[in-house]
Amino acid sequence: MHELTIARPLLADIKAEASRKGLKIVSRIIISVGAASGVDPDFLRHSFADHLFAGTSFASAELIIETAQPLIKCRACRKEISREDFIPEKPLQNCPSCGSFVLDVVSGDAVRVLEVV
Repeated sequence: MHELTIARPLLADIKAEASRKGLKIVSRIIISVGAASGVDPDFLRHSFADHLFAGTSFASAELIIETAQPLIKCRACRKEISREDFIPEKPLQNCPSCGSFVLDVVSGDAVRVLEVV
């Protein structure tokens, strides 16, 4: 479960943001998980709830995990490929426009803290 390894630095970000805002109690934490990140949102939630937040001031905070859809760009034809261009049953392997296999993930592959209140 690599989600715990990912959650630890996010917890540091949450603590820093709470401190920056002068929050004594955190009521809501919003985290963005890129669909192309390879992170399972349920395992990430489990890592926070059962391992990192238990017994801390974050234990009662509402944890919201949002999914950020990927945006991919073809190096050959420069077409931007969004989630709507994917075939759900088949992983994206090549550009649907030109067939190139050289694709770059522009966004939707990161996991980050969006909000701490």
